[in-house]
Amino acid sequence: MDSLSQFIEHLAPKCEVFAHVQLRAPWGIAESQLTGCCFSYVHSGRCLLEINNQSPLWLEQGSLLLLPYGSPHRLMSEQDVTCQDAHSLFVGKTRQELEEITIGGQGAASSVICGVLSFAPFMHWAGSSLLGGLPEVIVIPAQEQPRVAQLLAWLYQENAQSGAGSQAASQRLLDLLLLEVLRYLDQQTLQPGWLLAVQDRYLAPVLMAIQQQPQDDWTVESLAQYSGLARSAFAQRFKQLTESTPLQFVQQWRCLLAAQLLVTGDNGVKQIAHQCGFQSSDVFIRNFRKFHGTTPKQYRLQFKALAPEYS
Repeated sequence: MDSLSQFIEHLAPKCEVFAHVQLRAPWGIAESQLTGCCFSYVHSGRCLLEINNQSPLWLEQGSLLLLPYGSPHRLMSEQDVTCQDAHSLFVGKTRQELEEITIGGQGAASSVICGVLSFAPFMHWAGSSLLGGLPEVIVIPAQEQPRVAQLLAWLYQENAQSGAGSQAASQRLLDLLLLEVLRYLDQQTLQPGWLLAVQDRYLAPVLMAIQQQPQDDWTVESLAQYSGLARSAFAQRFKQLTESTPLQFVQQWRCLLAAQLLVTGDNGVKQIAHQCGFQSSDVFIRNFRKFHGTTPKQYRLQFKALAPEYS
């Protein structure tokens, strides 16, 4: 399995919300900070996106909007429209109830397919340098990307029908959709982060080795062997593309795996430290706190209840 595919597998995307919303101008919807990647597909019509510290952006029919960090934003039929709170509009309603209502007035019609791509709870996009480097706002012209448009159509159908095998089908479609999005980003200007490294012919084999053997006693020299570069050239290239050193990346990856084990299993801190390649429990706790901002025990208590959603 290639390195990008492995990252997607570890992300374990789930579609938390999926609805086809009917809108009539004037309308406006305000969304607060979300914990997942918010997406909106303009199925028909057009809408205006407003997000703090950025110029307003018109989304035309066929546009796929993704906000990887779940940033607060507003979607509206035009500027200066009073926006309704998304939580009060959508929470507590079934998909069928959402699709039977029309939000707004009596003006021009639009429809938006919207949802939140949730990742395994240990994957914090905004707080992780591993997953950094993505733009705050991504707009993909799906009408120019037929694979993206087809995947969105299939994903919506599977979520709407909920027939036999729908869960398995939706999961595979989500994996493919995420892959297509990341492939599309290959054409864009990215900030330093894992996405640049995973596409680099020298660093991709290194990332695969780290993912497959996190418990190994890695050194810069041993990692450089997978790149085919001299030690100094490898270290310089790794720092340039990820803004972290190779050994910092190893520790961060171990912390991500440890978080997964804390949330989905019952092993103690000492066992998890050994599984993930940390020299001792103390080293594990120190690195985990630095990366996740909390202790392993506190993290388990915070996210354990969410584990069934991501199993």
